[in-house]
Amino acid sequence: MSAVYASRFEAVFLCKHPKGPKMSYATAAKYIGKSKTFVRKWVVRYESTKTVDDLPDRGVKRKFSEKDNKQILTLFSKNPGLSLRQGQMKLEEKGLNISLDTIQRHLQAHDVKWRSTIKKPLLTEKHAKARLAWAKENINRDWSKVIFSDEAFSDDFVKDK
Repeated sequence: MSAVYASRFEAVFLCKHPKGPKMSYATAAKYIGKSKTFVRKWVVRYESTKTVDDLPDRGVKRKFSEKDNKQILTLFSKNPGLSLRQGQMKLEEKGLNISLDTIQRHLQAHDVKWRSTIKKPLLTEKHAKARLAWAKENINRDWSKVIFSDEAFSDDFVKDK
């Protein structure tokens, strides 16, 4: 028996069991080191259901149907390079409005891979040309005479002297 069930049964035993000491909720809670509401909850649950199991059908209900489920899995299975945002937009076009977190959790639960979105934009053609021009201008430079520094470091260094 797990520790979770043991403490639930102990609370019921201490308060209501015919062979138990018939303690109050507060006294039983103090004895087992749990809260009074914990003891009350499980004693009341035991009286109504005769068990200390969690109630069935608990947790978050899914927002989408089995058809929607198939749509999500098919979309990402057929397009492994699809990012979550792109997938979300395609699903919205089909009338399925689901958050990125929900899509991600759903894909993880079904072991379907997806591509993360790029954190920063790639170089544009303009940036690439500017870098190439700078490299061509400085190809013959004597780099042993160049000092590289961090602006934040150099400002602190100058202030100290």
